[in-house]
Amino acid sequence: MKKILLAQIALIIGIAQLNAQTPGNELHFDGVDDYVDCPLPTIFDSIPANNFTVEVWATPTFGTFQRLFFAQSDADNFASISINSSGEVVFYLSQNGLNQSVQSSSVVNSLELVHIAVTWNSTKQETKIFVNGNETAYASGLFASSTATDGKMTIGAKTDGSQVFSGNVDELAIWSTAKSECEVSFEMNDKKDGTEPDLATYYSFDQGIGEGSNPGIDELHDETSAGNDGSLTGFALIGTSSNWLTSIVDIYRWWGDQSSVLVGQLGLVSTINADEFQWIYCVDGTPVPGATSVTFDPPTEDPNYTGVNDFYAVISTKGNCADTSGCFNVNGNPLSVDDLDLESSVSVYPNPSNGIVSIESSLEIKSVEIRKITGELVKVINPKGFENLNVDLSGDSAIYLLVITTESGILVKKILVQNN
Repeated sequence: MKKILLAQIALIIGIAQLNAQTPGNELHFDGVDDYVDCPLPTIFDSIPANNFTVEVWATPTFGTFQRLFFAQSDADNFASISINSSGEVVFYLSQNGLNQSVQSSSVVNSLELVHIAVTWNSTKQETKIFVNGNETAYASGLFASSTATDGKMTIGAKTDGSQVFSGNVDELAIWSTAKSECEVSFEMNDKKDGTEPDLATYYSFDQGIGEGSNPGIDELHDETSAGNDGSLTGFALIGTSSNWLTSIVDIYRWWGDQSSVLVGQLGLVSTINADEFQWIYCVDGTPVPGATSVTFDPPTEDPNYTGVNDFYAVISTKGNCADTSGCFNVNGNPLSVDDLDLESSVSVYPNPSNGIVSIESSLEIKSVEIRKITGELVKVINPKGFENLNVDLSGDSAIYLLVITTESGILVKKILVQNN
C-alpha cells in the first residue's frame, strides 16, 4: 500500500469506494507426491548480494517435517521456508556456505490459514520471519538444512521432490527488497497484478475450476514478466484434494491502492487490519476528538462537522507501524439510489443478536468479512450462489462489522451481539 505523509496529503474531491476482490483459487498439496517445479528466479542467483522477501498464504496439515518453499542456486547458496512437525516455521538461508538460518519459537496451527513472510537483508546479514504480519520471536540454536538439486525452485517440496508439503498454498510473491514489518503487515491482504515495483515473481494460483475437473491445468503461471511458470507434479487435478480449490484467503484491496477507506452506510470505515485508529482533519492533520474507532460517522461524531468540504483521513496503527489513508469526505447527503437498492436487497437480522446472525439477499453474495469494531478480522465466508447465510458469532458479547460484498456493491452492517 502506498504510504502518504501527512504533509503531502492532498484533498481528494468526491467520495471513493473500495472494491473488494473476488476470491480466486488456491492449490491443495496432498503431502504424498505433489509439488510445483519452477525455474530459479534471478534474485536467487546471487544470494550474498541480493535482498529479497518471500511471502505466501498457506493452510498446513501437520505430520512430518515439510518444505513449503525451496530455492537453490548451489549447495552453498539456497533459501527455504519449512514447517516442522510441531508447527515452528524455519527459514533456512545459506549464502556462500555461511548459515544464516532462523526458526520461530512460536508455532502456527495445523489446518489454520496463515500468512508467512521471510526476508533477507544482504547488507545487514539479517534474516527475519513474519507470521500474520508480525515478526516472530526466535528459538535459540543452530538450524542447518540439507541441500537438493541446483538451479531450481520448488513450491511444496525440496528441489529434488522430497519432504513434501501437505495443505493449501496461495498468493506466493517474491520481492527484490527486504520488506519491513510495516510493509508486510499492511500489504498482506493486497491483490497484485504482476507489475508492482520490485516484484520479482508472483503466483496468484487463480487457475482451474475450484474443486472441479482440471485435466491439463498443470502449469502454475508467473504473473510477472519474468515468466517463471511452474510445472505441477503428482497432482490428481480433480476433486477436493490434490487440485485447484476455491481460495479462502482474505484479499480485499489492490496493492498500492490509496483508497484504504470504505465509504458506505456507516460513514467511513478503515480497511487496514490494525489495532488502533485515529481519524484526522485533512486541512491541518489534527485529530478529530474522540474518533478512535475503525468506523467514523462525521455528521454524528465530529463536533466540528459543517457538512461543507469536511475531509478526513485515518491513521491506522499496528505495533510500531502506522499507515495514513487518503482523504475522504461525507457531506451528509442522503443515500444514492444505488445505495438504497443495495440496502433494500440485503437483510441482516436480528440486531441485537444472541450470537446467530442471518443474512438474506436477493443479490449474489461474493463474500462476508466479519470484523470486530476494533478492526480485527474474525472470519471470512465465501458462499456459493444465492444461498442465505447463518453466521455464528457466539462467544463474547461485542459489536461486529459485517462487510458484505455483493455482485452490485459493498454493504457494511454493524451488529451488536449479546451472549447470555
